[in-house]
Amino acid sequence: MKKTYTNKKGFTLIELLTVIAILGILVTLGFGGIQAGWKVIREFQVKAAMTDIGRGYTTYANSGSSTKNITRIILRNETDLKDTPAGFAEYLAKRDAVLDPELWFISSDPSVDRYKESKAWPKTIGEKDSSGRFKRNADWTKDLPIAYAIALGTTTKAPERDQQPLLWTRDLRETGTWGDKNPMGAAGAKGFILLKNGMVKAFQEITVSEGLMMKGGQTTSNIYDLVDKNDVIEYNPPTM
Repeated sequence: MKKTYTNKKGFTLIELLTVIAILGILVTLGFGGIQAGWKVIREFQVKAAMTDIGRGYTTYANSGSSTKNITRIILRNETDLKDTPAGFAEYLAKRDAVLDPELWFISSDPSVDRYKESKAWPKTIGEKDSSGRFKRNADWTKDLPIAYAIALGTTTKAPERDQQPLLWTRDLRETGTWGDKNPMGAAGAKGFILLKNGMVKAFQEITVSEGLMMKGGQTTSNIYDLVDKNDVIEYNPPTM
């Protein structure tokens, strides 16, 4: 018997009630308010998805006698998708850490619609057979428009290991702003960063005064002050 993993994500009751309250207020403001309401809901969904990924990653990383890190070498040896965002997702799915494929995408991302126009959309990352062997879904490919840039390995630049950035919405620049390939929308849209401690931070723009914590108590607006740029993997949407 084969076992298919399609975990469902959703809001907590408090989050749902908050969204309903916000929508109630915004609807009274007219069409513009409704549009703003959908934006709030989308941001809640993205934050919830990143939180689920963080929870699964933390469970995997802290299992066993020592803390685990996922590196380029590990991905190249463990998956046919190699050191790509889709390969990272497959690696976690193999270990029952993050099973829901939809966690890795943002529905409003134009890259998702473009992909679906020409290719099959995966319903699962893969499945395990009765012997426990994991088989990747043929539709789960390295070309999938994964919404996040992912930092592999570990770094000593953060004050604590669990405060290192794990992943963030695509196209975050060294200036602390997101570009036009941000899956949340056009340049200037809000972006999100997931730390290894499971915390998700939202930024319209990362500033030095309210930025990311570095070792020694300093803050920075440049995420690459905290992670090695050579260890970051990211889907790059084709130019249209």
